[in-house]
Amino acid sequence: MSRYTLTKVAAATTLVFGGLVATSAAPAVAAGGSPDTVSVNGHGSVKGTPDTLIANLDAHATRDSASAALGAASQVATDVVNALEANGVDASDIQTSGVSVGATYGKGNNITGYRADESITARMNPLSTAQTALGAASQAGGNALDINSTELTISHKGAYQAKARAAAFANAKAAAEQYAQLAGRQLGRVIHITASTSGPGVVHYPYPTDSAGSAGGGAASVPINPGTQTIGASVRVVWTLR
Repeated sequence: MSRYTLTKVAAATTLVFGGLVATSAAPAVAAGGSPDTVSVNGHGSVKGTPDTLIANLDAHATRDSASAALGAASQVATDVVNALEANGVDASDIQTSGVSVGATYGKGNNITGYRADESITARMNPLSTAQTALGAASQAGGNALDINSTELTISHKGAYQAKARAAAFANAKAAAEQYAQLAGRQLGRVIHITASTSGPGVVHYPYPTDSAGSAGGGAASVPINPGTQTIGASVRVVWTLR
């Protein structure tokens, strides 16, 4: 039987599979391994449009006593939650994510009062809901509400991940077939697959604040431009050679 050794060659070819961009990596035969196998890394990606905004809000109040501060902050939080629900955010997508109360100090380390905070995490889908709900929450909370962060994400990633995996495998197979042909061989069966999926995670979306750090602008609709996020997949496939 003739024996072939495939040397590692960097590949920079960009392939397109049904609108999915995939870039092939270098095929190789592991040192000391069988010369009758070929190993190829494949990559695939697909772009998706974020459809969900996650807002982390902080309702706060400072009063002379801890109980008064906590009661005031809770009232702000209640007003904010009511505003969110009234503007299309489902109650199941609103969560109290933290409550705290502590003393505030002035000169000489003397207690000057107490500050209470109630954190709220709101998941807003579709994004058109977020555009009005954020403004309404800001108006309801006024200067007693901080919008600490907003994040854009894709709510259902499964279909995107499946397409990215398919593109990655097709990418790897196309490269493997080419190198097998160059070596005068044909691809056999798959004997090993190692795979991973990446992204998109979340993208922080800046929300305008006034000089005091609280969201401003009343109940005006907040413009949100979702852009796109990339979900990628990588796969290493080992074929036998015939």
